[in-house]
Amino acid sequence: MSESSSATTTAAVEGASATTATSAESTPATTATSTAMAPVVTVSVATPAAPQKFNVTLDEFCQRHSGRGAGAEILGAFHSVQRKLGHFVDTEAAFLARFVALGNQPVK
Repeated sequence: MSESSSATTTAAVEGASATTATSAESTPATTATSTAMAPVVTVSVATPAAPQKFNVTLDEFCQRHSGRGAGAEILGAFHSVQRKLGHFVDTEAAFLARFVALGNQPVK
């Protein structure tokens, strides 16, 4: 009987090992499955709006730049040319770009 008891104990131990191995093998699969089934949370991030570009009049632009040390002759020429071209209202950047371009033109 001791041989059969020993066989039963070995079978029980082997069965426990098999059960342990089976549960160890199924645990990663269960973990992977539950991770894959987790709800996906999406977060939308608002992009900052571009700064507003405010229009200024030609007179305002020339008045601002007269205080910055720009010569009266170049400002007068700029004002005259812009009026003839019909540029009465524009952004500060556009006026400044045209003012610099006028200042960089060679004298005729």
